[in-house]
Amino acid sequence: MQDHSILLVGLETLDREKVLQALEDAGFVKSRVQEVHSGEEAVRVFRETPFDLVLAEQSMEWMSGLELAGLICDDKWKRETRVVLLAGVDDLGQRDVKKAARTGVDDIIFKPLNHQTLPARLSFLVSKNAHASGCQLHICSTASKSGLGYWEYNSLTGGFFYSQSVYEILGYPRGHEPLDNYILHTHLEPGHMQQLEKKVSSLAPKEWFSGDFCFRRRDREERFLRISGQKDSLSKAGIVSGVLQDVTQQKRVEDKLMELLEQTSMQAEALEQSGEGIVLTDSRLNVVYVNPFFDETSGFRASELIPKLRELIPGISLKNNGVADDDGWKRPWREQVNLRDKSGYVREVEVSVSPVKNKKTGEIVNYVLMIRDITERQNLQKQLQQAQKMEAIGTLAGGIAHDFNNSLMGIQGFTELALMNMSDEGRPREYLQSSLRTVQRARDLVQQILTFSGQKETTKAPMQVKPVLKEAMKLLGATVPVNIQLNVDIGDDPPMVVADPVWIHQIVMNLCTNALQAMPRGGNIDVGLKGADLDATCQEAGHDLPRGRYLLLEIQDTGCGIEPEMQERIFDPFFSTKPRGKGTGLGLSVVHGILQELAGRVMVYSTPGQGSLFRVYIPAVPVEQGIPAESDKGREPSGEVVRGRGSILFVDDQEEIVNWGVRALESLGYMVCGFSSGDRAWEVFKEQPEDYDLLVTDLSMPGTSGQELARKVKELRPGLPVIMCTGHAGADTPEKSGLQVDALMQKPFSMGEFSRLIRSLLQEG
Repeated sequence: MQDHSILLVGLETLDREKVLQALEDAGFVKSRVQEVHSGEEAVRVFRETPFDLVLAEQSMEWMSGLELAGLICDDKWKRETRVVLLAGVDDLGQRDVKKAARTGVDDIIFKPLNHQTLPARLSFLVSKNAHASGCQLHICSTASKSGLGYWEYNSLTGGFFYSQSVYEILGYPRGHEPLDNYILHTHLEPGHMQQLEKKVSSLAPKEWFSGDFCFRRRDREERFLRISGQKDSLSKAGIVSGVLQDVTQQKRVEDKLMELLEQTSMQAEALEQSGEGIVLTDSRLNVVYVNPFFDETSGFRASELIPKLRELIPGISLKNNGVADDDGWKRPWREQVNLRDKSGYVREVEVSVSPVKNKKTGEIVNYVLMIRDITERQNLQKQLQQAQKMEAIGTLAGGIAHDFNNSLMGIQGFTELALMNMSDEGRPREYLQSSLRTVQRARDLVQQILTFSGQKETTKAPMQVKPVLKEAMKLLGATVPVNIQLNVDIGDDPPMVVADPVWIHQIVMNLCTNALQAMPRGGNIDVGLKGADLDATCQEAGHDLPRGRYLLLEIQDTGCGIEPEMQERIFDPFFSTKPRGKGTGLGLSVVHGILQELAGRVMVYSTPGQGSLFRVYIPAVPVEQGIPAESDKGREPSGEVVRGRGSILFVDDQEEIVNWGVRALESLGYMVCGFSSGDRAWEVFKEQPEDYDLLVTDLSMPGTSGQELARKVKELRPGLPVIMCTGHAGADTPEKSGLQVDALMQKPFSMGEFSRLIRSLLQEG
């Protein structure tokens, strides 16, 4: 049994029963539980007899639970009392939550009360190991990697969000349920929390920051957090995201190192066994010592290092670092720079520089550099930022695709009407047919953009690469500078492959873009496509592909070439030989990842100063599994147009599409009533619902949407066929889209498929 005194204040009947049952289940002595009805009565009782636990209703008539908590927590008789508020979700705002944490409230239990977890929660609050943990609110946690905690700050709501590993860093057990989004307010020192909030709220887009903050773990041990982050320039909400890690050990190493240096103990064991690179210079920045970790990381030994610090690590900024003259720094500082190791690999490192002064004279005698490899941490942050950018691009692409498809609908529709009214063959007809093929290519391009941005699923199927390559070359040709010659050589009947056209398009564009960037002064790019048979000779030459028939794509440039030691790393994510800001390091890794999915390979042959050759091998589809090759002239989107009879209500918020729909359907023999407003169409329809045989409506319209209009029409006229048209990229069937309609048509569509669909629905009706 738990012999703790408990005071219940103002509990409602249902909550009171749940709390009393939970206390009984947790083993509390019933006689030690006292109940009062108001905050005023609770203050009087508490002054006479302090309690171990006070559970107060937030919403009380004269005094709120938060006001009562303020009085109890400030009361001079308070000992180890735990104060808990019971509140509805809408009873407390964010300011109230912060105030509760500052006041000393130990927990907020939100309604409805969970009878399964409540007993354990109450037991924890009065246990000897419990501490003022702040207000516990459930939040969504995101996965983080490499032992780092991921955090995110929303400037609109003022709230922080954390990954599960943040709680582990703060001393909570693995798998602990997420707490409130102000958990750092509980663990960071008050002054440090104010510094962090001020910093993240004032960041400019893309601005990066890093700082050390003192905090206390759940067990009250004092430690240090290194928190870094960057503001997302694409987010309207002003999202600041980053990572944090416990750097207590590193701080202790730094402090110990400074102590050892002041005692001139150059052989200290801490230097030799430190998990960070340490460089010691004299007062003139000549390197006199490097520890083994720096030796292993950089590949340089002390005797090989250039003596001047600014030549050893290019890019160290002298601004705002307290420079006395050109020879040194007066105070410690930290900066993030690039460090190229002996093999040429560029690492992102964080360098902290501290002067060592003579205690008696104050003269600087040495400088100590702590060099921390943050490449992995930065890569994680880049991945998070890349995911945010792709999400923003996907949202933008979806909106553009809708408007673009509506425009294409008008072009295709009126072009087909013009063809239907031309009786003679000749150049005008040929021109109009070319326009239709151009509309089809534009529609396919929109689908490619949507797939690339993650708005449309990719599907692998047997395909011809030749048409995709031609389309990519047309797109690339518009961006090639005049000093670069683009040559394309497509062999006779290259084999088919099982792939998605968007993947092939990405491979071609990434490799060609890489070639363009390697030739700032101009040159030639040769693109070849043909079949290739790999035999034992090829395998002996180093290919790790099985024997057989392959599609071979070759892209060769006359650019700067790639150093031999770099060629093994160019397919690594985020690795780039370009200057900072000139490349993401993702292009070739994307190519490599796609080819892994296709069971293919990409091989590079390059000589510095003479250019590079990339060979892409993709397994060919056996002839018996192939399908007829696609025509180079493109697909004819029109098809057979059929006539019919009936009355059609045609609705679209675009006037041009309404004009086309009325004219096109009337030319096919139908009576058509067209509207550019869903509201107006409904007013007319409900007056005489029996006058119409079919409804054709756009999905996205202001006012009454197509979905709402279809629902109303179906309720008034059950069984009336409805065709829904949309410029959004989505499912191609009503079942997949979730719309209660008879057919769903993706704009732009041809008069042929439109007329056949109408005819079939009217015949079925």
